[in-house]
Amino acid sequence: MLPRGATSQSLDVLGTSDFVPLVFETAQAVVAFMEARARSYVTGAAQRTNFGTLLTQLAAGAGGQLFHSAAGKDRAGWVSALLLSIANVPLDVITQDYLLSNVYLTLSIAAQTQTLQT
Repeated sequence: MLPRGATSQSLDVLGTSDFVPLVFETAQAVVAFMEARARSYVTGAAQRTNFGTLLTQLAAGAGGQLFHSAAGKDRAGWVSALLLSIANVPLDVITQDYLLSNVYLTLSIAAQTQTLQT
């Protein structure tokens, strides 16, 4: 439930469905997929347009705002990194902040990679 006066808006920044069931043969295939997806944030025309739209909407919004993604790591992490960069936060601090989610998601990441290895 949203607080009174709050509105919700959905924006597909990737231009693809989040819920495509993916099956990978190896952990390396997962890494290759994730690297390609992350690169598309910068190189994909639809992604660049959609992330730009999101940043524009955040800049134009009044009051407090919240953004999130399904897992809160990759897309939301990229938006956080962009916002921190715009705020002139040093790159090493942005990188440390981005990678901090690995610490908080250690158990989840381990469970997912263990599934791939069995």
